[in-house]
Amino acid sequence: MTAAATEAQRTMAQIQGAPATSSAPNFLINGAAFCGVFGSPRIEERMNAGGGYRPRAEVVLRATRTQFSAAPKSQSTLTRTDITPHQSYRIESVDTHDPLFYVLTLVKVGG
Repeated sequence: MTAAATEAQRTMAQIQGAPATSSAPNFLINGAAFCGVFGSPRIEERMNAGGGYRPRAEVVLRATRTQFSAAPKSQSTLTRTDITPHQSYRIESVDTHDPLFYVLTLVKVGG
């Protein structure tokens, strides 16, 4: 990761109130390691196929664009490696509007 990308990542972490002491990779996509800032989970109500609603936890991840050769793909699997046990998420959506960051909305696999 470049010095500018590391600084941008630390700034984003500070804005979100997350620890900014590490720029070590903390997630994997298709076996490639990246560094990002995970937000707090939020609960969203989603309609079931058979009707009715059920809660679903979503996590927002911000990562500097310079780490990637192309935008991450929706429906890919992302593994969070900074917690034990490691958690797997499905990338629900990728916001590519910000010129410095990708904003990924994640849903826990099996959750």
